[in-house]
Amino acid sequence: MLKTDVFYILILTVLTQNELIPCSVCGDKSSGIHYGVHTCEGCKGFFRRSQSLSNSTYKCTRGQNCIVDRVNRNRCQYCRLQRCLKVGMSRAAVIFGRRSKKTKEKVADIARQYQQQATTEPAAPTCYSSYQSDIQNVIPISYNNQPTPSQPVYISGGYSAAGNGLYMTPAIADAPINYTVVPESASDYAQMAIPGSEPPGNPTGVYPAQTMVESHDFVKGLTNFFMNKFANRQKDFSLLTDLFDQNMTLSDSWRRFANDLTEIIQNLIELAKQVEGFNDLNQEIQINLLKRNVFEITLLVLTLSYDIDSGQLALANDKLPRNSHTEPYLTSAMHDCVSTLAQRRFSPQVIAILCGIVLLESDFVPPPYVERSNQTLYSALQYELGPNWEILYSDIAEMRLQTSKVSRLHLECLIRVKQLDMGLEQTLPPLYKELFADMNMNLNMINMTTTQFQ
Repeated sequence: MLKTDVFYILILTVLTQNELIPCSVCGDKSSGIHYGVHTCEGCKGFFRRSQSLSNSTYKCTRGQNCIVDRVNRNRCQYCRLQRCLKVGMSRAAVIFGRRSKKTKEKVADIARQYQQQATTEPAAPTCYSSYQSDIQNVIPISYNNQPTPSQPVYISGGYSAAGNGLYMTPAIADAPINYTVVPESASDYAQMAIPGSEPPGNPTGVYPAQTMVESHDFVKGLTNFFMNKFANRQKDFSLLTDLFDQNMTLSDSWRRFANDLTEIIQNLIELAKQVEGFNDLNQEIQINLLKRNVFEITLLVLTLSYDIDSGQLALANDKLPRNSHTEPYLTSAMHDCVSTLAQRRFSPQVIAILCGIVLLESDFVPPPYVERSNQTLYSALQYELGPNWEILYSDIAEMRLQTSKVSRLHLECLIRVKQLDMGLEQTLPPLYKELFADMNMNLNMINMTTTQFQ
């Protein structure tokens, strides 16, 4: 690539690139890369909504060969969805929001091609013609936030002496050109960072090796703590009492259930303190993070005490039957969720890293406190998942949908039982009450999580 080309890539802003490249589905003005390809806001929203429905919901009455363009895109949902899939839109791709250097160069090449077309054919009406003057006035921008090529990266349980930086991400095909960039080694997988985020701000543009070593120590400390607290949770099921049994009242079952969860959550709070950035947050934000995410994290931990062969699930001191007499919806939903997770056979290290990722997920935490932790956690997660990380990431996205729904169901069932027994709340463990008593706020926060994954 010529120096002039490199300079052009540097001065071409992401916004201008997006506007130069039309929507791969309908040809309208694109707003960026959505679900793996350049699309407009309309096609992005349509594809997102289509993922909650079966493909059979859409029918074509015109031979499945309808024209999908800016004018006709709303006439046939079936053909529009097929067009989305044909150009490469993927639900898994939403997880990988950022692009690798090679991908960015390809996008710049595509943008340059469209600009050249506009220069040679000025009379032709195009979706990007109104932005030609903007390109000429773009000011050079600095990429000081990008790590230098000599920085260490997370590989094989540690950091190598050199690499391409922590902020590379898996390549997503950018329409209209179809291409694939395949990582060549384990270190390439390890260099991939948090999906959908930018590198944390650093006024110097330098990320010293000491910072990277500290990040590695944080992941190592997190996984070691998790192993000590949760990895050996196998129980003798014959010695455990069935919760929500017909011989136990609903209120008594809930008290025991709350006590079991509290014992697990106490260890999870200690685990949270191992997550870099969590202790830097004020106490109110820490509590809100736990209120929003701790039940989902509990479901992750319970995969280690689930017996796949017998289908039995142990809590701290009791076991949770799948088909209970007094809380059938909650117990069956928890079983289904934990069973699905357990069958993935994720290692305890993967579960520990996922716990850290879920803990920090929110829209009310100032980004500087969690960006570096998230990038480190995602880099470590991709290494632990191995060569099949891309497929497993898609599974994890579906998993998060399920855990957030079960978390909401838990709160709804708790609301109902408190209405049946007005004195129940006073007999619940204080920590459990603190985390789940303000159920309206919890439900609102969980609703935001559920919507995010739909």
